[in-house]
Amino acid sequence: MGLSYSEIDIPAGGGPGTVIAATKNMPLARGTAEKLTAVFHKNGCDIWVITHGWGDAKSGNDNRGDAFLAYRVTVAGVQPTPIISTVGSLHAPSVAALGYKGQMRVTPDGQRLALARYSEAVGDSSSTVELFGFETSSGQVSTNPQVPYVVDSGAGKYYGVGFSPGSYLYATVRNPPKLLQFDISGNGPVTKQDIPLKQKAPADLGSLQAAPDGKIYVARDNQPALGFIPYPDSLGAKVGYADDSLQLGGRLSSLGLVNFNQSSLLRVGPSAQITGCREITFQAPPIDFDGKTYAWKFGDGATSTQENPVHTYAKPGTYTVTLRITTACFCRESSGIIQVPGLPKPGSIAASQTLCAGTAPDTLTSTASASGDAGLPLVYQWERSTDNVTFTAIAGATGETYLPPASQTPGTTYYRRRAQLLLPDKPSPYCTPSFTASVKITVLPGLKAGSIAANQTVCAGTRPAALTSPTAATGGTGTFTYQWESSVDNVTWAAISGATSATYTPGALTATTYYRRQVRSGTCPSIPSNTVKITVVPALSAGTIAASQTLCAGGTAAPLTSEAPATGGTGSIAYQWESSTNNSTFTPISGATGATYAPGRLSTTTSYRRRAGSGTACAAVFSNVVKITVAPALTAGTIGANQTLCLGATPARLTSTAAPGGGTGTFTYQWESSPNNTSWTPIAGATGASYAPGPLTATTYYRRQVNSGPCGPVYSPSVVLTVLPALNAGSIAADQSICAGATPAPLTSRAAATGGTGNFVYQWESSTDKVTWRTVSGAVGATYAPGPLTTTTSFRRRVTSGTGTCATAVSNEVTIQVKPIVKPSVTLATPPAQCPGTTLAFTAVATNAGTAPTFRWFVNNVAVASGATFSSSTLVTGDQVRVEVTPTAGLCSAGPAVATVTVTRTPTPLPTVAIAVQPGGPVCPGTPLTFSISSVTNAGPAPTYQWLVNNNAVGGATKPVFTSTALRDGQIVTLRLRTTNVCGQAVTAVSNGVAVRISPPADVDAGPDKEILAGTSVILEGRADGTYPVTWTPTTGLTISPNDPLRPRAAPTETTTYTLSAGEGGCADSDEVKVTVRPAIRIPNAFSPNGDGRDDTWQIEFIEQFPDNTVSVFNRWGTRIFSANNYSRANEWRGDINGKPAPVGTYYYVVVTKGPLGKSYSGSITVLY
Repeated sequence: MGLSYSEIDIPAGGGPGTVIAATKNMPLARGTAEKLTAVFHKNGCDIWVITHGWGDAKSGNDNRGDAFLAYRVTVAGVQPTPIISTVGSLHAPSVAALGYKGQMRVTPDGQRLALARYSEAVGDSSSTVELFGFETSSGQVSTNPQVPYVVDSGAGKYYGVGFSPGSYLYATVRNPPKLLQFDISGNGPVTKQDIPLKQKAPADLGSLQAAPDGKIYVARDNQPALGFIPYPDSLGAKVGYADDSLQLGGRLSSLGLVNFNQSSLLRVGPSAQITGCREITFQAPPIDFDGKTYAWKFGDGATSTQENPVHTYAKPGTYTVTLRITTACFCRESSGIIQVPGLPKPGSIAASQTLCAGTAPDTLTSTASASGDAGLPLVYQWERSTDNVTFTAIAGATGETYLPPASQTPGTTYYRRRAQLLLPDKPSPYCTPSFTASVKITVLPGLKAGSIAANQTVCAGTRPAALTSPTAATGGTGTFTYQWESSVDNVTWAAISGATSATYTPGALTATTYYRRQVRSGTCPSIPSNTVKITVVPALSAGTIAASQTLCAGGTAAPLTSEAPATGGTGSIAYQWESSTNNSTFTPISGATGATYAPGRLSTTTSYRRRAGSGTACAAVFSNVVKITVAPALTAGTIGANQTLCLGATPARLTSTAAPGGGTGTFTYQWESSPNNTSWTPIAGATGASYAPGPLTATTYYRRQVNSGPCGPVYSPSVVLTVLPALNAGSIAADQSICAGATPAPLTSRAAATGGTGNFVYQWESSTDKVTWRTVSGAVGATYAPGPLTTTTSFRRRVTSGTGTCATAVSNEVTIQVKPIVKPSVTLATPPAQCPGTTLAFTAVATNAGTAPTFRWFVNNVAVASGATFSSSTLVTGDQVRVEVTPTAGLCSAGPAVATVTVTRTPTPLPTVAIAVQPGGPVCPGTPLTFSISSVTNAGPAPTYQWLVNNNAVGGATKPVFTSTALRDGQIVTLRLRTTNVCGQAVTAVSNGVAVRISPPADVDAGPDKEILAGTSVILEGRADGTYPVTWTPTTGLTISPNDPLRPRAAPTETTTYTLSAGEGGCADSDEVKVTVRPAIRIPNAFSPNGDGRDDTWQIEFIEQFPDNTVSVFNRWGTRIFSANNYSRANEWRGDINGKPAPVGTYYYVVVTKGPLGKSYSGSITVLY
């Protein structure tokens, strides 16, 4: 495998060429890889044809697997001696026995060269994508020392490579297919994107080739169509790779594509950018040929020969701009149309508004949007003014429309919208803004309805007083219209026709009506005044009364009733009764103000009427008149007399003791009887002046009714004929048994006496033999309580009611049995003295206590047991043991018997112990504390000790003295003493508790380390627990506030370590904080990379203090020509662009330091030589 060439004579008019036999298949080099690309020489005439060798040779032109071979093709032919560049990976059988495959491409401007290589050997992992620089003047391939030439490896079998017009390199991978994108814009490691393929079926990808249409075409092995990348300068998936898109007319693609001079893809079209008001900055394409000349025509008659001229047009418009680039062998011309923007058209806004106070304005709308030329950014700014002359921008009002604040103060405000075009690459204004015509918002003063007056009450059918306006309407436009409204419910209102004045006089009313006045001013909504109420009360009607009567003189007239009540008025009727003895002159009756009236007793014929009034709206009215005629008074006379009868006896006749009188003088009688002097029943046939009752079995009342014409009835006083019921003595209780001399329970009345007159007289009687009964003096109650008895005695109760044969009865008898009395006694022996804790037994011996006495034992007057015996081991010397014996229940005795003994124990005094500590005051942690016995009593012959901390035994602390360095503040130390007393009993004593007092150790934290720039300061963030005073050392560069000594301001001039301290001795603590002082970086604004050993690099002083940094340099068109991360002396910019010296001129930088002291710097740097 090798490289050869042939010359072909191509006719100037086109058509097939002729191969020149003499130069057909002329060999150039043996042992080359399948990599070939071509690009213009820097002179713009010659062409470099570049390949890569294959083999292990280290010299010559053949089998140079370690080198690139660049052959120069001139008009005279191919120069047979290549330019050899020994850079990059080795292509040789020693590293890949089956050879390397893969494509090579150079950028159209010749600045960069890339290749892909992979081996067919199974398991070979040496596949790479490699990137180099190329020098079109010398033909040398080079590496950038700051960028590894291997940009990717290990992704598979790399094959095709290709460059986008911008800053991306593409590579294809076979089996499985991949399309990779690399960002090669910087001077550091590249970033990689895996482009989605979206293949219907897997197909290997091969060569890549850019085309004049701006796309990159992709070979697809053994497929009927090519793929392509439509947007190669986009990032990632946005490149829009289209698979199986360019059909090949029935033919199949292999891995390769046509190889040609990549410089034919050079873009010669100029670019332009608006940089000022009608100012356009033009930029020629970066074609790096020798001897270039530029000829610009700006389309307005002006021209320029500068490479990147700036031209200001006199007026806006559309212009055709032409650029011709010429070299000795190269001439290209291109034209383009540019738009020079004019001022923006402001559009229009709407609309002016007149608002009532409190009404939110409508949005100010855009009736026509603003517009501008050339696609420049357009921004809005709303402005306002109170005089339509001086306008002020409204903060945040940058939309096409604007909604003024809902709350507006009265007055007129003008609004307009400003339209401003911006330059395309920075937020700076393009020329001057345009303004819409202004609109105004007029806010009227708040409308106030004023007030109307006044509430009234009128009678139905009358006319009320006029409704006045004590307070006039104000606000609005100052001109008002009125509309009076009425309502019957103060809810639903209706306009009153013709009532449009400030005041209003209603007509006659028949119903209560509400009135209000609506006030309107201009377009403001009407508002109502206060409401007045005219209350209409119905016409007053007096009603009727009843009825006329005839009375006996002194008789009581029947109440005069309200046959029909008064109606109308306010609904609240006030009555007044009036009387007259001549039916002419009427006089008000005091207190007679009800709807009815009871005249009472009358002695004179009298007429009555009722006056009705209701409020003040309606006049009072009078009812009809009724007349009460008075006759002489009727008297019933009297009958006699009361009688008392035994059951079934016949009473004496009831006679007329006084005749009736008055009335008409003629009388009729009717005798009546009653069982209760309340309910009376006429006695049939008893119509005479006297009456004789028959035998009676129940008490009965009698009276005589008398009538005389209209008078009556009247009744005589009643008489009562009392029939006494049969007398029943009732019963008493109860039999009892008592001890001699005891007082029995009171004798009660089990059943009360009944019958007789109902009034009873009692007398108790007693008997010792139930034969002879004696009256008990003073015992005259229904019950009786006998006194103490010594003999069995019986009792009964005698009852008397009235006189006669049915007046006395005797109750049943009860007997109280009396028993004799006995006296009990008890004895109790005192036990001998014994040691505490031994059991003492006590036995009570009772006499005359019956067969089943009860026992109660007491110790020191506290009940402890029952039964005939008692024992206890807890008794101590001096305890009083008492037993009480109560005789058998039912036995008559003189009372309980009692015996008491005093306990005596063998003396056993308890031990005591007290402790103290040294030192006594608070100590620091770790200081020994010694506890010892300060006093002890009754310790016995062999005491033992145990020291306790918080009641927990301390292991091994069993001596009279205890020392510890591990105690904590607040713990309580005690000593437990154990021994035996004289009775051999174990006893324990616990000492007083001694509290441990430990001073807390100081705990300080000087805070995090700080970094500052020289000449600045920082607040230290110290912290300290406790109340110890703190100190900082050294104090150099510190400003310490007495109010906050933990947070001093530190401003050292050099890196300093400060110590924060607190406390003393074992309580002390300290901590350090380091304040690192870093010098601010210093960026030179010029350097001269001319190789003289002085200022050959752009050295940024002190940037090594900020290793995490980024540095970027741009040319005047904004193209980044240099970038570096972690900028230092090792990777300083040497004033080159893609390995070539940068032209003299001004460049622009952005330096960003990161970290706590990070900062962004920007400015210009001038390259000089």
